[in-house]
Amino acid sequence: MLFFSSLGFAQFSTKTELRYLQLVNKQHNKELISGNLFNAEMAADSLIIKQVQNYISSQFFYELAESYSQTGEYDLALFSLLRQRCLFPNAAVSNKSEPLFFELAYKNNLTDSTAALIWNSTTLHGSKAINFNKQLIKLLDLSISVSTNNLAPYIYKYGLYLRSFNAIIPAWYQHWEFLTNIGLDIINKQKIIKYSSDPDSPVFSQIEDSKLRKKVYRKAIRYYKRNDSNNQAAKLYAEYKSSDLSFLERISAFFLGL
Repeated sequence: MLFFSSLGFAQFSTKTELRYLQLVNKQHNKELISGNLFNAEMAADSLIIKQVQNYISSQFFYELAESYSQTGEYDLALFSLLRQRCLFPNAAVSNKSEPLFFELAYKNNLTDSTAALIWNSTTLHGSKAINFNKQLIKLLDLSISVSTNNLAPYIYKYGLYLRSFNAIIPAWYQHWEFLTNIGLDIINKQKIIKYSSDPDSPVFSQIEDSKLRKKVYRKAIRYYKRNDSNNQAAKLYAEYKSSDLSFLERISAFFLGL
């Protein structure tokens, strides 16, 4: 990942990248758009690191959403608009981005009510400076609610940014991160994550469905064993074996044994 050494260079780079995004978007040249997305995301990383609050930053994420939309990556397009609205709000950009926002919301299978709720919750009120960490947490929250497998690495990266800013990490995000690391699918993650959960409460304690809880245990044990964290794997294995296991689950436990 590229880190820029000065704010001035980051601003210059963003201006240049913004002009290029505008050019290729206007031309509808999918090949040039796709070839530029890596550079565009590096410019996006610079803006997040420097927290550059101005019109150029806001317009940049709008144009990046346009690029992803033209290449058919509607989840990343919506994520880019959420980045703009949460982290770099601007009334002028919001006014012109509204049609694209709702088009992308529908392409991500969001209902009218959910799309309207997200739009309203990210609408700029007044001209006060934003609390960047607080807005970054909101971005993670909203992005997880529309998460796809393609989007997960981006959410994870922005969680790392949040940590680098010395923010207090919400329990629900820590649980999402853990469930993502062990390879749990999106549908089950959404069933498990509770936004009011106790930060000191392990994720297993909030899974009411015993079948799903055992599945998470198995995935977690395999994850820790693959990563040579045998003490943690042994701890979870002991918890798993103490559950009321069926015959097939006991066989599975045998093969998970340390």
